[in-house]
Amino acid sequence: MSEDNDFLSQEEIDALMNQEASEGEEEAESPEEGEDMPTLTEQEKDVLGEISNIAMGSAATALYTILDHRVEITAPEVEVMSFESISQQYDKPCVLVDVEYVEGLEGLNLLVIQDNDAAIIADLMMGGDGTDPDEELGELHISAVGEAMNQMMGSASTAMSTVLDKKVNISPPNAQHIAVGDALEDDKFFAGAEVLVTTTFDLKIGDLIDSRFQMLSPIEFTRHLVKTLVADEDITASEEEMDPEEMAAKAQQKLSSDEDKKEEVAEEKPQKQQKAQQEVDATARQQPQPQSEQPQQPAGQRREPAAAGPRQQQQVGVERADFPEFDDSSAQPLPQNIDLIKDVPLQVTVRLGKARMTIEEILDLGEGSIIELDKLAGETVDLLVNGKLIAKGEVVVIDENFGFRVKDIISPEERLNHI
Repeated sequence: MSEDNDFLSQEEIDALMNQEASEGEEEAESPEEGEDMPTLTEQEKDVLGEISNIAMGSAATALYTILDHRVEITAPEVEVMSFESISQQYDKPCVLVDVEYVEGLEGLNLLVIQDNDAAIIADLMMGGDGTDPDEELGELHISAVGEAMNQMMGSASTAMSTVLDKKVNISPPNAQHIAVGDALEDDKFFAGAEVLVTTTFDLKIGDLIDSRFQMLSPIEFTRHLVKTLVADEDITASEEEMDPEEMAAKAQQKLSSDEDKKEEVAEEKPQKQQKAQQEVDATARQQPQPQSEQPQQPAGQRREPAAAGPRQQQQVGVERADFPEFDDSSAQPLPQNIDLIKDVPLQVTVRLGKARMTIEEILDLGEGSIIELDKLAGETVDLLVNGKLIAKGEVVVIDENFGFRVKDIISPEERLNHI
């Protein structure tokens, strides 16, 4: 304020205006906790938990197939909070996998996986046993985790297609190893003040992982998911105006009816099988057992006409089928027409051993290079016929030529195991 009068100068007015504007922006960007924040009803949370349970059940099966370890994804917990509040839960980088729904549903979901869990998954995907994963996650590890999530979420979307009775598709997930706070500052996935629905799952993979991971979904996406479950295809005006609790109750009722139908089908199938078996047993009990062996009638001889009177039920002899044992090679004689194929030539190979090499190692081979095989010195070598293991034996020398002495013939059961 000028000393000569009580009026403010133009510079002072501009400074005051800028200060008030900045204070207003800070208040707008940092609202009080819970102020005007949209939320979900308890019934909507229950519906979302049921859908997530079904989808992640299929996802766990897909993950078990590619990791070859028992996988359990259970106990979804649903909460509503801002992306900024979520980012404060993670104090170190994580693997963020964005999953975008492109058909049936539209929206972006985000999977948050802790880096140590992601390292074990990557190690299993790359052929390791998961007990000693790499401490640092490189591009190859992130790519492996992304492929695992692609298979997992693809199976989950298929399960959702069944629940929603419409096709649901996703784009290939993209995995990144960054801090959640950095993603928040860059507005990479969601704005800091955007309200999200967090679904937290318990994740168990064999004895290697006992942890949790989160799925983040916009609240509008979640409400549309529940509404789609109610309407199946088209959302009418009455459903648009439906009370959230009424909409969630209707969705939960539909989920319950779908589960009841599945249980009825599952229960009806063994009942039908049991009823059919009872009918077969009853028919067998009605048939009298043969008292004595009847002489066989010569071929071409006519039967005498039956005497007049009540028709008697024909006696049928039932014998148990006799199948040969696979492990008894002596009980399996050669077919009689084996002579027809005795002159067929076969490729016979003696294999000293095997080795697994990379393309780079093969390109580096030269004169004097030594390749270490998987056989020990003095160990039996393999005899293969048309690529199939037939016998084991040892290499001998016959008139300055190599020969093979058979020491053990592989049984048919062992041959089946080597196919």
